[in-house]
Amino acid sequence: MSANNGINKVDIRHWLMGITEFLHDLIVNLNLHQPPLAMIFLIFVSVFITYLSAWLTKLFVNQEEMKRINKILMDHEEFKKEVRETQNPKLYVKLKYNETRIQEINQRMAMKRIVPQLMITIPFFIIFGFLRGVMGNPALNLTPDRGGIVSVMPFGVPSSFPLIGGWFSQYMFLPELSAAGFGSMYFLSAVVTSTLLLRIFGVNPRGDMMQQQNPLM
Repeated sequence: MSANNGINKVDIRHWLMGITEFLHDLIVNLNLHQPPLAMIFLIFVSVFITYLSAWLTKLFVNQEEMKRINKILMDHEEFKKEVRETQNPKLYVKLKYNETRIQEINQRMAMKRIVPQLMITIPFFIIFGFLRGVMGNPALNLTPDRGGIVSVMPFGVPSSFPLIGGWFSQYMFLPELSAAGFGSMYFLSAVVTSTLLLRIFGVNPRGDMMQQQNPLM
């Protein structure tokens, strides 16, 4: 029995290695790992992950219940504001009485959000780790030790620029232009695509349900 389990584990490992090698060769042969196609490819990847996350959230979280809970929490915040403004002792007692109920509601909301988050976290780290090893061409980086390049900016970003200056390197062939690696460009593409898609799906990044809106509005 143990021998069969050992064989199955070896087979699974070989199968996973075969898929990994196939995807690696496919990305490299199609030049999806370097400019100009790398950025387009990363956008598609981030769209896929965002779509999957939004779909799982809508599948496992009851939207109507979440809207009702959000309404309760918003009313509670308004009530807290009223208590602070009026300093009414009776209202203060009522506020303290409601705090326990509100805490239970927050805990229930957190538990409902954690299911889709857990289901997407493990695949995300697998995909992210794989792409980090494949994406980028170090030969395009004026300082190759900083990693491979996936996108070249049409402008230069000084290294002293606040917050994001350290994200960029210099493009080998035109040092006055800035170039970005996998991590920074995936982050930027994910922020843009997630903001758009999650609004279209009626889900915000914190997991709360928003009113469904017309994406063309």
